[in-house]
Amino acid sequence: MSRNLSSLVILAFCFFSHNAIATDKGANQAPHNAKSFESRMLTITDVVLEQHIDPPTRQQMILAGVKALYQTDKRPIPKGLSQRISDLTKPREFTDFLKGILSEFSELKNRESILIRGMLSSLPCGAHIVNAEANKVQGQLAANRYVGIGIALTMNKQEKYPAIPNVIYNGPAWRAGVKPNDLILKVNGQSMKSKDLVQAVKSLRGEEGSEVRIEVRQPGSQESRKLKMTRGRVFIPTVEGSRKKSEGEWYYKFSSADDIAYLRIKKIGSSTLHELRQVEAKLRDQNIKGIILDLRSTGGILHDTIMVADNLLDGGVIGYVQSVDSRKKHEARPGSLFQNIPMVVLVGKQTGSGSVFLTAALQDNKRAFVVGEPTNGQTYVRSNILLPDQNNHIVMATGLLQRGDGTTLLVSRFRSSPLRTIKVGKTKQQKTRTNFIMPDHVVKTSNQIVNRSKAPTHSATIRKAIEVLRNTPPQFTTQPETKETSGS
Repeated sequence: MSRNLSSLVILAFCFFSHNAIATDKGANQAPHNAKSFESRMLTITDVVLEQHIDPPTRQQMILAGVKALYQTDKRPIPKGLSQRISDLTKPREFTDFLKGILSEFSELKNRESILIRGMLSSLPCGAHIVNAEANKVQGQLAANRYVGIGIALTMNKQEKYPAIPNVIYNGPAWRAGVKPNDLILKVNGQSMKSKDLVQAVKSLRGEEGSEVRIEVRQPGSQESRKLKMTRGRVFIPTVEGSRKKSEGEWYYKFSSADDIAYLRIKKIGSSTLHELRQVEAKLRDQNIKGIILDLRSTGGILHDTIMVADNLLDGGVIGYVQSVDSRKKHEARPGSLFQNIPMVVLVGKQTGSGSVFLTAALQDNKRAFVVGEPTNGQTYVRSNILLPDQNNHIVMATGLLQRGDGTTLLVSRFRSSPLRTIKVGKTKQQKTRTNFIMPDHVVKTSNQIVNRSKAPTHSATIRKAIEVLRNTPPQFTTQPETKETSGS
């Protein structure tokens, strides 16, 4: 998922979405130590072969990396290259071959990074390498304990300054008076003119409790503002409602359908379950007749996704996690949130891995109807694995997510992905359940964009969801139970 940094939106409190910054600036360049680059390449392939859920061969990885070099340098790929690499079997043969290739491209800038990225592109679901600093940031993201000033950052190409499209509510920047669309002119007295986002983020980054001074102005304005703030933990809410009530507050009911609640999960994280409990408490006495759970642009952490599934289901099988050497079954316990209230889940082509797993569990246990478009995400489990003798981690697929019936929720790129014919719903008709989510009610919205900042309009998808809820009697009659969980 390598991204163009000129258009990438990142969080300046050190949010790097997968390989956004780490890959483009140095993370895929192996550290300089006594071990040769060629040997480090073999170490990477060893780790992939041992721990990836469906690895290509070492020869396939090397071939993809070498092809990337030829393509980047705009050279034709030599005839017989594939066979030449296929004949390599011994470590010394691989290292000698790679040494010769690197010598051939001695004039190509970033040749080692290009080789590594090309090699990792051959892995099903892709992979990338992050350094220790970026790995620490990803850990903060997973725990929703990000340290920084709480802004999103992009680049204003016209004025050539880093720009702030969003300010996180109640974060250090918000409290200091930073406004959306502000341009960052200076950080601690250093000009940010023509600096790329990597340099800007590095300047803004710092330890919790440390101070940073920035100078900002609005685009087109001549009046600048000097602001001082202290870096701290920034909480990013993961659950939004139908429209904003005020900063940090949401209305959850539609103004034109005040018995239907709309909950959009931006990302399933460690705080999501706690936020859903807070929403349920607010809605408990409001005579809600249905819940719309919008997962059209949602990913998430596996542990947190399972916790949310456990608390939305009143028992039943959530699904399985297949790793290289084991298969774990996850089940929900009795008692659920929003009990006795019908639910519709919205999905689409951008629905992420964790949300596909969650949706499958709700669909299979008949807890929710699914409305939207078939998903096409690759539902896998990614892990950060430390590379031996290196200060880097490789992030790659180490597991597969499976429905309660064992169907693998992945696109067919995985050679191990099965297609199964099973009985769907209450009908007697047999359908082929493909390895993605097929909605109960398909609504094609190829041109529809989920707006992250404004209230959802009554699009075709929302209208269909409301219609389904209007025609669905309450499905659950058991009394709510208190469920003890370790999540919050």
